Amino acid sequence: MRPPLSYIPLLPATTGVVVGILAAYYGLPAWWIAALLVGGITLLCIRGLRPIGGLLLAAALAMGDMLMQSPPQIQELSLPDDAGVYTATVDDVTCNESGQHLNITTRDSAGVRFKAVITVPSLIPEINPGDNVELTAKFTAPRRDDSPDSPDYAAILMKRGVTATAFVRPGDIHVISSNNSLLWRIKRLRPVMGNLLKRSSLDRRSCEFLTATLTGDDSLMPEESRATFTASGLAHILALSGLHVGILSVVVGIALLPLYLARKRNAMTASLIVILWLYAIVTGLSPSVTRAVIMATTLGIGYILQRRYVSMNALLLAALIILAFDPLQLFNVGFQLSFASVAAILLFTPLLNPVSPRQRLLYYITSLVVVSIAATIGSGAIAAYYFHTFPLCFVIANTPVLLMLPFIMGAGVLLIVCEAACYDPVWLCSAIDAMYNAIFAFARMVSDIPHSAVSGIYFSGWVMIPYFITAGAVAWALWRRKIAGWCVAAAGVVAIIVTLNVTQRKFPESEHFIARDSYATDIIYRNGTEAWLITTAGERNASSRLENSRNRHRDFLAMRGVDSLQLAPASITVAGMSRHDAVVDVDGIRYALINADSLLYRDYSHVDYAIVCRGFRGNVLDAHRRLKPDSIMLSADLHVRRHDRYLDSLQRYDIPHRSLRQSTLHHIKRK
Repeated sequence: MRPPLSYIPLLPATTGVVVGILAAYYGLPAWWIAALLVGGITLLCIRGLRPIGGLLLAAALAMGDMLMQSPPQIQELSLPDDAGVYTATVDDVTCNESGQHLNITTRDSAGVRFKAVITVPSLIPEINPGDNVELTAKFTAPRRDDSPDSPDYAAILMKRGVTATAFVRPGDIHVISSNNSLLWRIKRLRPVMGNLLKRSSLDRRSCEFLTATLTGDDSLMPEESRATFTASGLAHILALSGLHVGILSVVVGIALLPLYLARKRNAMTASLIVILWLYAIVTGLSPSVTRAVIMATTLGIGYILQRRYVSMNALLLAALIILAFDPLQLFNVGFQLSFASVAAILLFTPLLNPVSPRQRLLYYITSLVVVSIAATIGSGAIAAYYFHTFPLCFVIANTPVLLMLPFIMGAGVLLIVCEAACYDPVWLCSAIDAMYNAIFAFARMVSDIPHSAVSGIYFSGWVMIPYFITAGAVAWALWRRKIAGWCVAAAGVVAIIVTLNVTQRKFPESEHFIARDSYATDIIYRNGTEAWLITTAGERNASSRLENSRNRHRDFLAMRGVDSLQLAPASITVAGMSRHDAVVDVDGIRYALINADSLLYRDYSHVDYAIVCRGFRGNVLDAHRRLKPDSIMLSADLHVRRHDRYLDSLQRYDIPHRSLRQSTLHHIKRK
C-alpha cells in the first residue's frame, strides 16, 4: 500500500471483518468461508494484491467467528412447554419503578447455553451481578411488535445475543450463591458507586447526572431532563464514551503526579492503564469505553516502549478486538456512534483547526469547536437515522459544557472517595449542585431556542453508504489536495440526493391497524394527517392508553406527518371511520368489539370481524353463532389460558379466525 494507506495497515483487516460479520448475519452460506480462504491465500501470494488477500482472509475468519458465536434460536433449545426450574448466572441488573430487569446466562435441559432477559416485578429479593440464582420460569421467544413502523424489540434483543425472555414472580427466584472472583467483585463496584452518590448530600438531579456520567447508569435520569439534553445536542455526555475516559485519565493523572515527579513515568503510565481497565470493567465494558481504553492502552504501551503511535491504527485495533470477542457489537448503536465519531475526529480535526498548535491555549479552545464539528460529521447521520432528530446548536451547547464537565466529574470522583471514607463533604456537594444547575440551565436555554433541533427525520439506511463515501472523499481531498477527491465528493452528494428520492416511502391515503397489547384492544386509524385511537379501555384508563399509544407509535405518526393522536369517543363519525359503542366501521370494514357478555344480545347488521377482547367470559361459539361474522379475532389482551381455549374451539369447528396474539392486522386503503 502507498501512503497514506500504508500508515494504517489494519484498514484491510478491519474492512474484511466488517464484511464477514455482515455476510454471516444476513445469511450468506457457510461454504463462502472456504471460498474466501482460498481466494485470500491466493492473493497473498501475488505482490500488489496482498491487501485484498488480507481483506478476504479477515472476512473468512470473521464469518466463521460470527457463525460460531451466534446465539441459538429458541426452537433449537430443549425447553419444557410449561415453567421449568433453571440455575442461572446474573450478568447485569437494571432497576426501575417496574422492578428488576436481569440479563442472565443459563442452560436448557440438553446443556445448551443461552442468554435471556427476565423481569422480576419487585426490588426484593435484591439481586446483584455475579449472583447464581435458581428460578422457576417459562421462557418464550421475545415478542415481535409487528405494528407498522414500530421498533422491533425482538430484533434488538437478538442483536444483543438474547434468545429468550421470561416474567418471574418474586417468590420464584432466589440467590443460591455469589461469584466472588476478582472480576465479579470489580463489576459489583458499579452499584456501590451509585449508592455512595445517593447517600451524599447531593441534590437528586445532580446525583442522577453524576451517576450517569461516572458509572454509565442513566436509568435514574427523568425523561424531561433526558429530552432537554437531547434537544440541545448534549445527549452524548449522559452516555459513557471516550470523552469521559479522557477526563478520568486527567483526574487519575493528577492523583498519580507524585510518580511523575519521582521520575517513575513508566510506572505512572502502567498504573493509569490498569486503572482505566478497572473502570471499563466496572462500567460494563461498553463499546465506547472499551474502544477508548484500548486506544489509551496502545498509546501507553507505545510511550513505554518508545514506539511511534498512529491514532487511526489504535482505533482499528480497538474495533478488531471488540468484534473478535463479540461480533454482534457491530450492530450496537453505541459502537457505531463511537467509532464513526472518533474516526471523523482523527480525519477532520487537523484540517479544520485554523490555529497552530504552537499557540496552545487558543489551539485548545478552538479544538473544542472543531472536535464537535468533526464528531458530528461522523456520528450525526447515524444519530439522525436511529433517533430521528438532529441538533442545530450543538457547537453553541458543547463548547461551554465541555469546559465545565471535567470539573464536575473530577468533583464527583473526589466525592465518591470521601463517601467511601464515611465523610460527607457538604461544601463539595453544594459546589457540584451549582455546576450541574449551570449545565442544565444552559442546556435548557439552548433547547428553548426556536428551531434548535430538527425532528421527525426519517430516511433509509441505504443513504449511509453514499454519505460516508462522500465524507471519506472530502477527507481525502483535504489531505491530498487533489481535484479527484472533490469530484468523488460531488458525485457522492448527487448519490445521496438520488438515494433519498428513490428510497423515500409513499404512504396510502388511509390505513388502520389493531395494536397487539396485553391491556386493551386498540385500533389506530389514520386518514391523511389525522389519526384516531379506538380503545376498549374504560374512561378512567383511556387517557393513559392515549399517552401510551402516542409514545409507542411515535414513528408511525411522525413518518406520515400526523401531529397528534386523538381519542375517539364512544360515538363519532369522521371521514372514513365511525364508531357507535362496540361497533366500529373503518374504511368499509365493520368490527364488533366484544369485551362483555352482554354485547352478544344486541342487534348487529353484518359484521366482518368480531374481536373477542378482555372482559368477555362467555362461549366463543355463541359469539360466532349470534353475530355471524366473516371471521373471529382473538385479541392479544385475552388471558393466555382463555385465548388458547377459544383458539382450540375455533379450530375444532373449523371457524374462520385469527389470533392477534400471534400477529397484528394492518389494513391499507389504496387511492
